[in-house]
Amino acid sequence: MYDGSFNLVKSFTDSTIPAGFAPFGVQNIGGKLYVSYASTSGGTGGYIDIFKADGTFVKRFAHGAPLNQPWGFAVAPANFGPLSNTLLVSNNTKTGTINGFNLTTGKFVDTVKNSLGKPIFINGLWGIEFGGGTSSNGQKDQLFFTAGPNDTD
Repeated sequence: MYDGSFNLVKSFTDSTIPAGFAPFGVQNIGGKLYVSYASTSGGTGGYIDIFKADGTFVKRFAHGAPLNQPWGFAVAPANFGPLSNTLLVSNNTKTGTINGFNLTTGKFVDTVKNSLGKPIFINGLWGIEFGGGTSSNGQKDQLFFTAGPNDTD
C-alpha cells in the first residue's frame, strides 16, 4: 500500500502463504480488501486473503483448487442463477475459468458454465466486473471480462 506521495506504507502480508506466491489481484468488496496470491513461476493453485483497509490481515478466504493464478473478483448479483450472491474469481491461464465461492465461508460453489452446462474457458482471463445497470455500462447481471489471449501482457 502506498500513500498519496507514493511512499510504501504497508504490504499485504500473510506469513502462512508459501514462498513462490505473490499478490496478483486486489478488490475492495464491502469495505474489505480481497487479495489474490498466485504462483510467481506460473504454477497452479492460489490463495485469497481478506484484509482491513489499513492492511491488517482478517482471514484466509480460499486456497487451492479450483484457484489457478487467481486475478479478478466480482460479486454476482441475486439473479445470476446458481452462482447468485457468490464471489466470482477469474483464473488467469490459457484455459481461464471463473469460479464462484460462498461470500461468507469461501467454500467453492461452482464454475461459470455455458448453456450446455460446460465450463466457459477464456484464454488469458484477467479482470471481471458486472455492469452498472445503465445503457452505457451494461445490465447488472451482465458479466464483462478483460483478457490477454496468447500470452499478451
